Formats: sequence, structure tokens, C-alpha cells
Amino acid sequence: MMSKIIYLIRHAEPLVHNNAKLGLSLTGITQAAIVGRTLASNIQTKDCKVYFATVKRCEQTADIIAGMLDIKKDLANIRFKGVEHLKMTNVKSKYSTYIQNYQRLGIENPKVYLERMFDFFRSRPEGTSIVISNYVNMRLLLQELGSDDYSRISHADCFEILLHDNTKKGTIRKIT
Repeated sequence: MMSKIIYLIRHAEPLVHNNAKLGLSLTGITQAAIVGRTLASNIQTKDCKVYFATVKRCEQTADIIAGMLDIKKDLANIRFKGVEHLKMTNVKSKYSTYIQNYQRLGIENPKVYLERMFDFFRSRPEGTSIVISNYVNMRLLLQELGSDDYSRISHADCFEILLHDNTKKGTIRKIT
């Protein structure tokens, strides 16, 4: 089996009003366009598809990137199950709260989530997959893959992952 290339992207900057994230800000729209241009100049889009988490800001980021690459996008179940009801604004504390208290919060076990994500990656057809998600999911995945660059993930950061065969091993390179 061959390696697969996955671009893991954190959604662009959201517009926040009264602690509610309402989609992308103007800066976020610009960030997504920059990532789209960067990817357009670096990847073959023939066998490429954009997958996004069930969050408005992820979908809007996907819309911009897929539009710039002229490729299809698809909603994917790549978010922690059960987090929809939780309201936390600090993403760094959200990460530690999710990971340390998942049972009490009634959300998906992080190990189960990681297995589900690697099954998702392995099930993608040959070619390039662009996956747009949020901070918590990206940090957990990058940490599992062995990256030491997971603690400083900014909006619209893009990581190229060369996932080797059927393992959880990969080569990671930060693009933006």
C-alpha cells in the first residue's frame, strides 16, 4: 500500500460576538484564501477532495479552499462526538478539559476518536485529502502522529502529513 497525503488545516479565524462564533471574520476569509492559494501552487488536484467538520467556520473555510482549487468538498464526521452541547471559549483549556474529563462530560473517548480518525484517513481513496477541523482535534492528531509543533496551532495553520501505509506513523511538515 502507498502512503497518503493529508493536509490537516485548522479553520480560519472566526467572527466572535458575545462569546458566540458566527462563522469567519474578514481576517478569516483572507486566511482561508491564502491557504487555498498556497495549496493550489503545491498540490495536484486531480484526485483531491476537501473534508470538513460539522462546524460553520470549518465549512466556510472549506468553501473558500475548495473553490480556489476547483475541487469538491464533503462533510465528514471528524469531530469529537458529544461536544456540541459544551460551551467553552478558551481553546487551550478546552483541550485539557476534553482530554482529562471526557467521561464526566459525556463526550467521546480520545483514544476512540483517534482510531476513528485513522480509520477515516485509511479509508480515503488514493490521492490528496484536505481535512479542515478545529484546534482540539488537530492538536490530538498531531500529538498522536509525533509532532512537537502541536501546542502553537493558529487559525488557518496547515500541516502536510504523509501517512505511511496502515500505521499511525507519518511525516509532518507545517505549510502555513
